Amino acid sequence: MLENATRQLFLTLLAVVAGIICCFTLEIPLGHDLKGGTQVRYELPPEVLEKLREKEGISTAEIMKQTIGVIRERIDPNGALDPNITPSGDYGILIELAYFKDPLELRRVLDRVANLGKLEFRIVADNDFIDGPVRFNMPGEKAKLDQWLKNPENKKLLLEDPRNIRRYNEDPVQGPTAFSNLAWYARKLGPHPKQEGHWDDSWTSPGYQALSQSTVKVYDDAEWNNGVIPESFREKKDPFLIELLAINMKERHFTGDQLDPAGTSAGPGRDGGLAVHYSVAAGLEGEYGDWSEKYINKASAIILNEIVRSAPVFQTRIPGRGEISGGFTKEEVEDLVKVLRTGSLRVEPEMVSKESIGPTLGQAAINKGMLSLVAGSVFVFVFMLWYYGTAGTIACLTLVLNVFLLFAAMLFMQATITLPGLGGIVLTMGMAVDANVLIYERIREELAKGKDMLRAVRAGFERAMSAILDSNITTFLVGLVLFNIGVGPVRGFAVTLMVGIVTTVFTQFFVTRLLFHYALQKNWLANYKPRTMFANLEVDFVKHIGKCVAASTIVILAGLSYAFFVVPREVMLGIDFTGGANLRMVLAQPTTADAIRARLGSDAVFGQEYPNAAVNFVGEADEVDEAGNATKFNVRLKLRDKQRSQIEQGRKEWRERKQAADKAGEAPPADYEPPYVAELRRIFEGQLVKPAFSDGMTEKHDSQANLCYAQIDVHFQKPVLLDAARAALSAGLTRPLVQPLGGGNATQVTDLHLEWTTQASTKPWQLAEVVQKQLEVAKLKDAEDKPVSLSDPFPEAQELQGRLVDDLRNAAIGSLVVAWALIVLYLRVRFHEYKYGLAAVVALIHDVLVAFIAVALFNHLGLVHAEINLAMIACFLTIIGYSVNDTIVIFDRIRENVTDNARVGKTEPFRVLINRALNQTMSRTLLTSGLTLLVVIAQFAVNWNSGSDLESFAFAMIVGMASGVYSTIYIAAPILIWLDKHHPPAKVEATAVPAATTSPQAP
Repeated sequence: MLENATRQLFLTLLAVVAGIICCFTLEIPLGHDLKGGTQVRYELPPEVLEKLREKEGISTAEIMKQTIGVIRERIDPNGALDPNITPSGDYGILIELAYFKDPLELRRVLDRVANLGKLEFRIVADNDFIDGPVRFNMPGEKAKLDQWLKNPENKKLLLEDPRNIRRYNEDPVQGPTAFSNLAWYARKLGPHPKQEGHWDDSWTSPGYQALSQSTVKVYDDAEWNNGVIPESFREKKDPFLIELLAINMKERHFTGDQLDPAGTSAGPGRDGGLAVHYSVAAGLEGEYGDWSEKYINKASAIILNEIVRSAPVFQTRIPGRGEISGGFTKEEVEDLVKVLRTGSLRVEPEMVSKESIGPTLGQAAINKGMLSLVAGSVFVFVFMLWYYGTAGTIACLTLVLNVFLLFAAMLFMQATITLPGLGGIVLTMGMAVDANVLIYERIREELAKGKDMLRAVRAGFERAMSAILDSNITTFLVGLVLFNIGVGPVRGFAVTLMVGIVTTVFTQFFVTRLLFHYALQKNWLANYKPRTMFANLEVDFVKHIGKCVAASTIVILAGLSYAFFVVPREVMLGIDFTGGANLRMVLAQPTTADAIRARLGSDAVFGQEYPNAAVNFVGEADEVDEAGNATKFNVRLKLRDKQRSQIEQGRKEWRERKQAADKAGEAPPADYEPPYVAELRRIFEGQLVKPAFSDGMTEKHDSQANLCYAQIDVHFQKPVLLDAARAALSAGLTRPLVQPLGGGNATQVTDLHLEWTTQASTKPWQLAEVVQKQLEVAKLKDAEDKPVSLSDPFPEAQELQGRLVDDLRNAAIGSLVVAWALIVLYLRVRFHEYKYGLAAVVALIHDVLVAFIAVALFNHLGLVHAEINLAMIACFLTIIGYSVNDTIVIFDRIRENVTDNARVGKTEPFRVLINRALNQTMSRTLLTSGLTLLVVIAQFAVNWNSGSDLESFAFAMIVGMASGVYSTIYIAAPILIWLDKHHPPAKVEATAVPAATTSPQAP
């Protein structure tokens, strides 16, 4: 059967071996919903935002939107990690990342988040520069800066952060004489990349000697140590010295925003090290060339995030291209390329907290999800073995290999596997089964014509491959557009979809053919008698299309009206759209996340106000035992619009009361507590840790009227050394008495009783603030030598905005529109008419709308938990991929019938031709849809009433797949007929080719 069987066997074995290597050498990148990961919260400094608002007139909301967009591209440029990035509060950004086995990889990702990405190309200042009244006196400028550096506090500022030189540049009195025209930038001099134990002396080379007139050293001769790193520096994690370089701020300059992202890449540098190669944007090449030519034999500084990375001297005119070098490692170059391609941030985010988190799904939900997938797959295998016998065995082997190769490819790309991401795998299984059914039904058709097994198999493959290619290529185009235009979860789904299509086509073209070749050689198919089902249908589908189109129109219009005007927005949409609350809760005794979920689920009041709360534990490895018991938990809740309004009003009233109390000198009101925190406090009463301070009070002094006695109880998260606590509090309080709460002689305590003498004017509500400030000033450490943390049952609580807003929503819609347009164009090329593409797209839209309406209706009625969220977005994309696959297979049979009619000179009305094609393909349609439905029905049955995303995913898939079969017959077909009604079939001259057989046909 195959002339090149050996080569195909070698290619298959090579793919299998590569997959096995990936499975045994790479960590499975499970998403934060399945395995947990890291939760990081950043904040944009409000004062910086205010300056930008005043200077550039840009709103805080717009800056937040831009920042989140850039961060998303930096973290997940390939759509493989699927991070959860959400606005948190007024200035916060909450990021949830999948688990990283290598902490250095996590650090690299977080470094990209906080990297400003601010790139500047400027000219180094020197004595030769004259521009009208502006000229530089470099000896005088250096002397002035040297004088500023003699202040130890100023030098200390630079050692803390070299970018603090901006304080000197921005000081009109003590700063540069050529104020605003000249500025000093730091250059970090680190270890030599090739000579271990030496400083990098590249700036002392002849090529950089010209910079001496513009350079000020912040280090002394002893620190330089003749180029050898002193012992005092070698123990530091990131040893460096600082030099300051004068930069011309008056002359023309270029920024990273003026680079061409496509022209930014990693590669070797001229100095033999690694470098980032760049090209300026189109239209600026001439300006860049003139700029470089003007300053030949002068140095230009390449400044990244206000740090000079290199200062090459222009030797000749540069036509818009260059490189950024400076002792980069391979990882630094790769990360810098990603940062430059995504653009710079307006504001540098500051990390507020970083915590390890457990999975948002309980182990029971994960087990149910895996059980449903296995059960569905078993059903498919059993049916294929029963229906196709030996050929079914080949199909099962091919399907297993297909999923294995898909999984291995995901491992190779380190694409995060999440529960919604399993939608791509489900679609891959459906398309793989569809391809097998297409081939087998074609083989059955050829056998019915009287061919022997060898010729039937060969003809079956040849005739089925056209439909397989068309359907898979069309779906791949959809995935390609979704990846390039979509963002977030849309891009992640596209990666899985495209990889699945590649593995499906590979297994059908090579593996299935190879196995059939082997089976024929061994004579295993000699007695093969394929079963038949729905093969001799003669249903007049076309007869009912008018009624069905009318019914679909009514159902869709009525359903959309119900969804948008009857179903409350907060009921229909999930937290990804509506936003909600994210809070940290700390219990006194360890328990599991499942126990927390069960406790919340059993409380009727809480369940009605905050349904489907997401809970996962928080803590490092030493804070969570093997059974998943922990004390800190992250709780995420969906908020309704009414609840948000109540919270905003409550905070407003609290601020007004606090202002009034401050004005009157009275006790301020207790901190505002959102209703959801109060509810959790009620449910877990007696189980929460104590607040940081309790029982604060003052009493009159025995003998001095201007003094009083103060006492308060202090509670810590982790034990502290009693002697260390006494020393820290004694440094700032008058004659303090520090002892374990309740007495005793413990050396490590978590609860302290504190008494001291203070001013009589001190109010009881001020005691906690006094003690807290003293602990911060003294920098008290706990028993593990970590910064001390005060006890707090709810240390964090912020409202979240919706994740799927504006850019994500628009990108998803835009990508779908472009994908549909591409489908129309591709089918125009393959079928030579636009009507096929238009009909297919209308059918896709119909299926998504029907699934959307069903989800909104059943969720509102409480029959199924199926909110519109990230999992549902993935489901709708899966429905689109499956529906287009089903539709194009039938279109391919229509095209084949048209070709056969032309060959024999047969004239046939288009309605009749379509009806015949639908009957011919019904066997394949029902078999494929039925088999894939077995998988999703198993998912739905196992997960029903569990609240899992798989419940909503499976329900929508069932509706979408049923609608897909219906729309192919009663939506796509009518459109083909209507678009063809003005073009009656042309008469074709008969040829000598014999008439086609009238034997029942399959696809």
